[in-house]
Amino acid sequence: MSDRIVESCRMCESSDLESVLDLGSTPPSDNFLTLEQLNKSETYYPLRLVCCKSCGLSQLSYVVDRETLFNPDYPYESGTSKFFRDHFEEMAASVTGKLNLAADDLAIDVGSNVGILTAAFQRNGVRSLGVEPVGRLAEKANMAGAETVHAFFDPDIGQKVRDSHGAASVITATNVFAHIDDLNAFVETIKILLKPTGVFVSESPYLLDLVQNLEYDTIYHEHLSYYSVAPMRSFFDRHGMEIIDVHPVDMHGGSLRTYVAFKGAHEVSESVGRYLANEKEQRLQDPEALKKFGAKAAAHKAELFEFLYELKREGKRIVGIGAPAKGNTFLNYCNIGPEILECLTEKAEAKVGLFAPGTHIPVLGDDFLENEQPDFGLLLSWNLKNEIMNNLSAFSAAGGKFIIPIPNIEII
Repeated sequence: MSDRIVESCRMCESSDLESVLDLGSTPPSDNFLTLEQLNKSETYYPLRLVCCKSCGLSQLSYVVDRETLFNPDYPYESGTSKFFRDHFEEMAASVTGKLNLAADDLAIDVGSNVGILTAAFQRNGVRSLGVEPVGRLAEKANMAGAETVHAFFDPDIGQKVRDSHGAASVITATNVFAHIDDLNAFVETIKILLKPTGVFVSESPYLLDLVQNLEYDTIYHEHLSYYSVAPMRSFFDRHGMEIIDVHPVDMHGGSLRTYVAFKGAHEVSESVGRYLANEKEQRLQDPEALKKFGAKAAAHKAELFEFLYELKREGKRIVGIGAPAKGNTFLNYCNIGPEILECLTEKAEAKVGLFAPGTHIPVLGDDFLENEQPDFGLLLSWNLKNEIMNNLSAFSAAGGKFIIPIPNIEII
């Protein structure tokens, strides 16, 4: 695969796409730089959200090659946060109970990272297997006892896994389905692997939460699609599948857990119709309504920059807390660089010692806060604010203040 301009919708193939938000051009949000790489050129890609006027899917206008995004140095690890670990434990237990999975059932997790969900299924007495494209992460999962195949999820690997492990009762994809460019191939792989009564369970950030809570930083090159129920229902219908249940989960600022099965295999919950009706009422697939979200993002950008600039004029020291992918969309779009933030502090060791893409702000360990005691910490991982503020209570106890940027600027 390679970079490409999106000329048609990846769900319905319509070419009737309308731009609703332009975040400029940025480097990939997880491509952190070494000191040596700062002296080399950095590639920027368009970051623009378009809406399909035919099926309503919101998606990026430009696709960056997956090998560039999910390269061997890809730093994100799902086990860093207790919130995420607890979430995956809940998900494994919930899915196991809902689908009545037993020891002879197989659960496959796509984009399984370091195997947190894979291992959680094991603890619930279910056979499990991860499929992970980043070799370093797959190796780490295997070393921890969570069996993982190092590969991208496509029909070839799907057939190999079915031949070696049998058909799956459930396939999960948490914050992964939104990363897929060729959705048709992805679903064909699911159909290869699933039992006739099997279920595909995906979790992706929900477009309604993104819009209502002004979560424009959630838009970055890994997230190719911004899902709502209506376009997903039409898409799966064309593949002989249907959404049988959907409910909200408190992940990434608000996500949907969506259950999909072969048509007629399971009863369809009333939740599906309820979500469809609400999306229509909220005009969630209407480009004109989404453009208003774009205008609010631009206004928020100006307000935040002025707020931080005023703090600097007063002589205050400000750092960024956390170095998530969403934070780099935020920093690049809002023109917040090292002249405003001294550094980013981070718990994940894989990012410490590197530099943020685009802005080149250095990433240091969380101990910087205690050692240097800056005045303010801009919380870039705002979706984990309660856990982070609790972990960094020494910073606030010594007089440090947290700035929560989304959806409104708040000082704690």
